[in-house]
Amino acid sequence: MSSTPRSPRRIDREPGSEVLKVLSQLEWVTGRLHAVGRLAAILTLLSFLSTLGIGAFERMFFLRVWGFAIGLIFPLTAIATILQFDLIKRKGDIVFKELSDELQWHVRYGREEMASGSEPNSEFRPELRARIVLREYAYSTTLPLVSSTNGPLVYAAVNASFAFISVMLSILIRI
Repeated sequence: MSSTPRSPRRIDREPGSEVLKVLSQLEWVTGRLHAVGRLAAILTLLSFLSTLGIGAFERMFFLRVWGFAIGLIFPLTAIATILQFDLIKRKGDIVFKELSDELQWHVRYGREEMASGSEPNSEFRPELRARIVLREYAYSTTLPLVSSTNGPLVYAAVNASFAFISVMLSILIRI
């Protein structure tokens, strides 16, 4: 029997591979995080603007109830969006960690001939697409303008403050 070298088995390239399915799932989660993160930033900006304009809105249109409602709608919607962002991020974290572990395992122990030693095998390096998807997810887990892991908490606190200020302004304007 002749010993011909086999081409490396790429787990992230095989059609129907579980890794490909999970990779697609992580791409979907990344897209959702981008969309929900942008929506949270826009709603926070609208919360700020509605808080600034609450006095003018109530005086111009003589609609005290609407000024109060608008002052609460944007911040509360932003907080709900931030909670959704956090839930999607938690699901994505699980997928991200498992996918990373799976790809790392195949890099280290992919070949049968590699029975000993812990040197990574470059033949089994994941495809560029897999690495890009993992990196994109890592970057999408932060909210716009807040690069820390406490971004959802910061956004929620800011929006809760806007809601409180809006309520106080509505009460003070009526006095």
